[in-house]
Amino acid sequence: MSRVLPPVPAKLLEQRLRRAVLEMLLADEAIDEDLVAKLLSWQHSGFSVESQVRIETGDAQGGQQLAR
Repeated sequence: MSRVLPPVPAKLLEQRLRRAVLEMLLADEAIDEDLVAKLLSWQHSGFSVESQVRIETGDAQGGQQLAR
């Protein structure tokens, strides 16, 4: 059985990933607010998202590979 998620623009996923990573680093005190602001000001974020990968429901190994 497979589940298909509705299409989400890759740019939106990229922005959310970027913010989540920066928030995690900020919470761990690995970076400070000034660096977060600087990184968010960059036109090219250095993040990208591949949204065309498909895995079957219950495919734990596929899920782990996708997460990597």
